[in-house]
Amino acid sequence: MQTFLRFFITAVATVGVVACGGGNSGGISAATSSATTSITSTSTSAITPNTTTPTTSLTYAFPLSGITFSLAVADSVNVPPGTTVQTANGSATISGSNSVLYTGAGATITVPANPGTAATNLISTAAPASGAAYLGPAVIVPLIGSATATSPVSDGQGTVAILEGNGRLAADPYGNVYSSDAGALKFVNGGGFLSTVVGTNSPYNWQSMAPDGASNVYGQGPSTSSPAGQAVLSIHLRQQTGALFTVAENWTSTATPGANWGTTGIAVGSTGVLYAIDPVNHRVVRFFFSGTPQPMAGSGRAGFVDGSGAGASFNNPTDLTVDSRGNVYVADTGNHAVRKITNAGKVVTIALTGNPGPIAVDGSGNVYCMASVPATLVRISADLGVVTSTVLGGITGTVTGLAVVPDGGTIYIAARTHTGGAQIYRMTR
Repeated sequence: MQTFLRFFITAVATVGVVACGGGNSGGISAATSSATTSITSTSTSAITPNTTTPTTSLTYAFPLSGITFSLAVADSVNVPPGTTVQTANGSATISGSNSVLYTGAGATITVPANPGTAATNLISTAAPASGAAYLGPAVIVPLIGSATATSPVSDGQGTVAILEGNGRLAADPYGNVYSSDAGALKFVNGGGFLSTVVGTNSPYNWQSMAPDGASNVYGQGPSTSSPAGQAVLSIHLRQQTGALFTVAENWTSTATPGANWGTTGIAVGSTGVLYAIDPVNHRVVRFFFSGTPQPMAGSGRAGFVDGSGAGASFNNPTDLTVDSRGNVYVADTGNHAVRKITNAGKVVTIALTGNPGPIAVDGSGNVYCMASVPATLVRISADLGVVTSTVLGGITGTVTGLAVVPDGGTIYIAARTHTGGAQIYRMTR
């Protein structure tokens, strides 16, 4: 037996991400059994430590209301929605009803006063499962690129390779990772070798990318055949065979391109439908196997309104990703928000966060988004029940790309360095 912590009252820690909308019982659930352990209301209750996710849900009989405490090693506790967690690595907000969060020992847990809802969310200091919501130390290592140089651009192993920087990242359903750099399409293998797939001298400009499940890669960038006085975007495709052709030529244009012009995101769904940000009209469009965009959501004017189709509005969206069910997640940068669009076109805000940028989704539907400086990784669980915000130590420059392998266990991040270079980092737990 191990003595449970002594409670102490502290000020509520500031949380940098606000969860919008609650979770539901259809999300990740804590493992439970009928043998529920009840612990009497004392300030130092004894519990049996857990070395894995508990097979019984520990329910504390004292009211978990308006208190702040921490957990010991291999310990766990059930908490109500509205609970926040603060660590040296970041913060989390729990708004679900059957959500699970893993964290290191000593994290500060604050339960709201008079929550009015049952404590059915689990916080555990056991070893986290791969891809689970986790708030604790992460291993981040430079995988590719020089920390001090951006020229001459060259392929190669690890930090011998040189990136120009400002490139995007994308992962296919099999965990293969692609990078764009200086207008070229590149491949990142698991051993840290960077190789060129389509070179810079191609008539196709690679900025944002979207690989599908058949080893085809879609790309988007400023058109090489722009009409006079106009900046235009085109989408192209590299097939598995190596063949290259244009999918949607000059599909949107402007005389006054913004800072993110050309790097706004594209994504491809499991059915082959292509999704893209329309940076001119602050909206999301779809391509149903043709080069003609069909509006999916957005009024065509900057704003911040949830709703369906043209009844919703965005403000300078910069990136998007799509899950296996056809739900689209948008980094709505101008509104400092992460938005979800259902397959039917209904838009809801699922999190508010500082200056969201590159965004990705794993095979379980968990959403990852880079936010603000210093580099901060926001993770939104598939059931929307847990939102974590983790500061990524060691990444000091602007993040330009993010890719997550399907199981969520490995994350790739592209960023400039404060010493004049550009690198791709690999993050594991």
